[in-house]
Amino acid sequence: MEKRFTDVDEVLIAIEKARKHAEERGKPLNLSRIALYLGMTTQDLYNVVEGYEKSDDEGAQAVVRVLKMAKQESRADLEDCLADKGNTTGYIFLGKVNHGMVETTRAEVKFKGVQFVGEDEIPD
Repeated sequence: MEKRFTDVDEVLIAIEKARKHAEERGKPLNLSRIALYLGMTTQDLYNVVEGYEKSDDEGAQAVVRVLKMAKQESRADLEDCLADKGNTTGYIFLGKVNHGMVETTRAEVKFKGVQFVGEDEIPD
């Protein structure tokens, strides 16, 4: 599906509808809802952004800027939800994604003992 947007206002209206939908339900803004209000799939939306980034058209560049800001808002909303009080799993996920933290398990350490090279030649 190839849909072209040159009027940034059309995109802003779709973002505002998606934002209102999210607020009414107490959910984070998401790109899938924005795509739906634009009449396309989420993948089509990604394709539009990717294609428009390479464009010299000022309208296309304006659309990309608006969609990138909506994506950032969506991410911030999601991170806020993940960091809700009592959401330990959300905090763990954010630590991994944003700060490179990893979960580790302590391996059982097994010693074979110390062996000296040439110990048979050591005088008593």
